[in-house]
Amino acid sequence: MRGIVAAAVAIAILASGCGSDNLDSGELRSKVNAACSKAHQSLERIKDPKTADNVAAFLKAATAATAVFVTDLKALQPPSDLQQAYGLAVSVVSEELAAMKSATKRIADGADPVVELRSVAQSTESLAGRERIAWQSVGADGCSNR
Repeated sequence: MRGIVAAAVAIAILASGCGSDNLDSGELRSKVNAACSKAHQSLERIKDPKTADNVAAFLKAATAATAVFVTDLKALQPPSDLQQAYGLAVSVVSEELAAMKSATKRIADGADPVVELRSVAQSTESLAGRERIAWQSVGADGCSNR
């Protein structure tokens, strides 16, 4: 009898996982625009570093805010027609996050904070165009216009 109950529970669990958790395009755009707005507000609250001593704290705060943004984005399931464009946008934001993490680590290891900040700025600037195009392809104007 226990075997039958266990099998029934397993089937119920599997069946509840069936179906699609994908958002429709309007829901995705709304949630992405909200996530972009939240991330932008978080980043705007971070004070620009005034000295080389402030760079590490600045990058740590920016990294933390961007990591939350990436997590929020990865939690969303785009509709099939937007998966490629959405995946590209998330990938580019993830590359920006990786650049910040690397610079933060290099500073902790003794690298020049000003050089590292410039490196992050160059990396994110070069990625910005790709990111903007990807968000435009998704239709997330709240992200592409920043």
